Amino acid sequence: MWRDRKPEDRRRWVLDPLEGVGPLRFGMDRDEVRAALGEVSVSSSQAALDGSFRESYDDMGLTLLHVPGCCWPGWRSTRRPGRR
Repeated sequence: MWRDRKPEDRRRWVLDPLEGVGPLRFGMDRDEVRAALGEVSVSSSQAALDGSFRESYDDMGLTLLHVPGCCWPGWRSTRRPGRR
């Protein structure tokens, strides 16, 4: 699992303001995100009544929030800087 790995064993992604993070670009749909992440499996997925949904990729320490009508997915890292 991602949080059990040493920092040097974790993927490092570059933030491109207004563009994206690592292989993910703002404006990607669910299929494009999955293609960009490659052979990573979804750990959990939740859908809401408003059509939004959340997918977690525990192996990467990544949670994506997709909102209908919104032009970008939201990202949240499992671990915040400065916290253990």
